[in-house]
Amino acid sequence: MKDSTKTKIDAMTIEELSYQIELGRASPYQREKMAYIKSRSASLKEQESSQRHHENITTQRARAEANKPISPIISTWWLVVGGLTLAALVYIFRTHLGIPL
Repeated sequence: MKDSTKTKIDAMTIEELSYQIELGRASPYQREKMAYIKSRSASLKEQESSQRHHENITTQRARAEANKPISPIISTWWLVVGGLTLAALVYIFRTHLGIPL
């Protein structure tokens, strides 16, 4: 097979390759060229499948990271900060503003 033919086939998209395979005997590509088209199509489909699988794994990891529960230490820290803030506000209201709580 000529390098120019191989280059042409390599430049085809999966859809174009599938179309040539569907044409069968009506396709201008026969014998060795058709075998190369089928091989190239299978290779591109496998690459696409592998890429989709990798993207799915990456997405699942990102979702797992986003849904990770808050650390008990962090939630305890926020509880302490909130409690101290509330206590400070009650103290200010009672002592400086004279509002009984």
